[in-house]
Amino acid sequence: MPTIRPPHIILLTIFLATTALAEMNELLPNPHFQQGLKHWHPRNATILNDTTPGNDPTVRIAPAPDEPGTWSHIGLTLIDPPIEQWLEFTTHLRGEAGQTLMINTFAYNASDENIFSKSHDMVLETAEWEKHTVSVALPKKTTRFTLWIINRTDRELLVSKTSLVADVEAPVLPVAPTRLHGPGVLTASAATHIAPSHTPKTGQVLFPIPAHTAHQVPLDFVVHVEPPENLRGVRWIERPDGRNLLAEVTVASSDTRTEIRWTGRVLVANTPPLELPPVTAPEENHENRSWLYATACVQSDDTDVVAKADSLAAANSDFMDYVLAVTEYVKNNRGDGARFKTLDAAAAIHCGGSCTSRANLCAALLRANGIAARTQAHLPIWSGALYEHWLVEYWHPSVGWVWLESSLGKLQPETCSLVTLNTANTDDEDQAFDEILGHSGVMAGAPRWSVHELSPELDRAFMTAGNWATVACALSEEDPRLDELFRRARARFAVLSTSWQSGRSPGNDTAHLNDAITTGTVKALLDYLDEGKAATD
Repeated sequence: MPTIRPPHIILLTIFLATTALAEMNELLPNPHFQQGLKHWHPRNATILNDTTPGNDPTVRIAPAPDEPGTWSHIGLTLIDPPIEQWLEFTTHLRGEAGQTLMINTFAYNASDENIFSKSHDMVLETAEWEKHTVSVALPKKTTRFTLWIINRTDRELLVSKTSLVADVEAPVLPVAPTRLHGPGVLTASAATHIAPSHTPKTGQVLFPIPAHTAHQVPLDFVVHVEPPENLRGVRWIERPDGRNLLAEVTVASSDTRTEIRWTGRVLVANTPPLELPPVTAPEENHENRSWLYATACVQSDDTDVVAKADSLAAANSDFMDYVLAVTEYVKNNRGDGARFKTLDAAAAIHCGGSCTSRANLCAALLRANGIAARTQAHLPIWSGALYEHWLVEYWHPSVGWVWLESSLGKLQPETCSLVTLNTANTDDEDQAFDEILGHSGVMAGAPRWSVHELSPELDRAFMTAGNWATVACALSEEDPRLDELFRRARARFAVLSTSWQSGRSPGNDTAHLNDAITTGTVKALLDYLDEGKAATD
């Protein structure tokens, strides 16, 4: 699915003299837009004049285009920004009361890897000018910092009087790890918004949520609804496939926008890469048979998909060579200029598309050559806020399911680098164009149940909330009690699942889990699980 992060570009270099940071210092060049939009990266944004009481230059961020996955924004890039200090960004905004926006911040290292991200959701309280501030502290290895003001609503947003300052008097802040290369705990979160309604209506929102897999075990699960009085109930639904979970949140609409957000901490393992022995042909069995045939969004029988599969197979007759050739092609495919309208494989071969498109196309090309493949929706820790991300699992004979990162062209990404939300069934793929997805604000072509869904009684607000996964703590691989931790976490999950499926919250001890995560040891998490077990006995 399209991410909320704007295109990956570097348009501005700023050199900061170290002597300039002796006190609170303005880092933002041309903060008030006096020179048009110089130094800013605009998308559907224009300069205005005489729009504030002080006649300050102002930028108008136009309403977002009326297409899923699109937005309007202005953004800024700083090279070599101050690190481990408070960076305070202040801006004055004007729109309509209740209008939502996002200010997103990202940090990158010298290898251009995203090592920090934070999404700041905001709501305008009035239709007058309002001052809004966000503060961030960047990790040590930051070499590039970007900031984006994003308008995803159908109303314009005015921006003026911006400022970005560094305060060296602020304490050096501890920065949580942004990557895992071993076991640890990840925090995952996703949200959607319900539009205001003058006539209260009650309906359901269905979210794919972290399930119990070979690589991950949910530790807790919390649902927040704002305003809280709109919440009517929460229960888990275990799907018949035995792999996937849904959270069904029943809410009532009101005369204000309603946000529904779930957050969960997930224990993850880093499984060593599987050994992939040479094979001469694909394998079909009862475990993979469903994922060998064409579906509505993985059209392995599409004429153009088949032609590309034949072309790749002709040049790569070996099984593994073909798998890697498909992965490389999908990563680099930009299409032939067709418009990006849907997320299915047949469209992706012509438009390139998003990570969802690439996963569907990768699976289709593998199936077209007899290799079972399926897509997996997840939240990765390396991307910052997005909707969801997708990878592919293919069936390697005598081994089983193997991960392919179809957007990055990587074989077997680290299992501790993401939180799995859904592994799509072929029935899900065949409902990828169901009208309920459009009603829910999802571009057609994503497997159903891999994305959130609003019942017909509810109308979505025109915005996409930031969904994300981050590292809560890393755990020592050398701790001899690590296997015991996973065993007891799995036992505790069975209790959680039983409670949530009956519609009863098991009473998560959030404060104790927070303390255990802050301590960051296997022992602290085992103590948390012991207390959790005692509380439910």
